[in-house]
Amino acid sequence: MISSRGYLVKTNPYDGILDNMLSAVAFLNEEGNLVRSNKVFKEEYGEVSNIREILIESDRGVFFDNLMRIIKEKMGYRNFIHTVRNNHSKLCYLNAFTYNGEIIFELMNLELFDGKTAIGRQLSEFFNSMTVGLAHSMRNPIMSMGGMINRMRSKMPRECANAVSNYLDYIDLSLKKMLNLIFNIESINESFHSPLEHVDIASIVAEAIEKLSNTNRVIEFVSHAKGETLVFSNREHLRFIIEELVRNAIEATEDGGRIEIELDRYGDSVSLRISDNGRGIKEKDLQMILVPFFSTKPDRIGLGLSLVKLLVDYYNGKLEITSSEGEGTMIEIILPVERRNPIRVRHLHDILDWGGNDPNKRG
Repeated sequence: MISSRGYLVKTNPYDGILDNMLSAVAFLNEEGNLVRSNKVFKEEYGEVSNIREILIESDRGVFFDNLMRIIKEKMGYRNFIHTVRNNHSKLCYLNAFTYNGEIIFELMNLELFDGKTAIGRQLSEFFNSMTVGLAHSMRNPIMSMGGMINRMRSKMPRECANAVSNYLDYIDLSLKKMLNLIFNIESINESFHSPLEHVDIASIVAEAIEKLSNTNRVIEFVSHAKGETLVFSNREHLRFIIEELVRNAIEATEDGGRIEIELDRYGDSVSLRISDNGRGIKEKDLQMILVPFFSTKPDRIGLGLSLVKLLVDYYNGKLEITSSEGEGTMIEIILPVERRNPIRVRHLHDILDWGGNDPNKRG
């Protein structure tokens, strides 16, 4: 091929074919540096010098090293991964292999092949904005109504106030339930936008105790941890879980009571136990305590523990509640340290049972 300046330019006969592909293709050297890429890759990821730049941050270390080793050993790798550009993450299918001594990454953007994915994301974003808008729109009039009730109490003659006091109390209680419901919805909705990261549960426990222990009762808090208590999770999810359980324990504990929080590492899991010597839960209520909108507290909507159970299940964890009426309650949560496939967190030579862990297994 002759360039516009008359020089001979060496071209790859496959460049035209690659540029007509719907998937992004990159040719790499052994360090992951880009040798060349097709048109789609440049459009989706811009100017990239090393393929690590398009991987999410948690995949740029151990996972990338393992991936390159697998490819160099001519095993090939095919799986779902998340890539990123301008802080926007997207799900792709990666087909990585060697051909004629070159390392090739073929990335198929699943949104291009399945319109439902893009539509689903748009619907999710729509309902997210609706949730935020509704919560904001509801909170302001609810707080205004609460303020008006307090003004009515202060302005009303004593004989009238006594006559309608129960009605005003009921309205006030209902407004507090609605505010609590809005708070729960907002907390969960906002938390799903936070990234997964290594989070120290012990630090979240300490923050929860500091935040919630300032009550009008004297309650002894005892907290201790054994071993490392890091888990790969969403920080806001853990914060919601722990604050909800600590808050429940405080509300159930009388003046002079005691709340004990224990953290322990068991193999690949972390156990969190919160015990109190409060009033306990009736046996008939214990069977219903995780059911949405069931509550033994008149000022609560009954979503807290059901949301805790939902989040624990999301992380493949376990939740157990034991309680005796008049003696107290113990709630234990067991969370796996890692949700990811071993290939993403441990070097291949450290995975003892490598033969049983398929590198192409999703995760």
